[in-house]
Amino acid sequence: MHIISEEFISEGKARDFLRDYYREFPKGRYGTCIGIRRQRISQHWEVYGHRFH
Repeated sequence: MHIISEEFISEGKARDFLRDYYREFPKGRYGTCIGIRRQRISQHWEVYGHRFH
């Protein structure tokens, strides 16, 4: 299993990464399960989750 944890200053960059990651590692083939959340204290966006293979 591969753990994904990337931090971004802007929501747009985080969503772009999320979109591109799903294109490169589709859910049906790699079991990709990632999401996006905003960290309240440090004020950044985080893309987190995992994939298999």
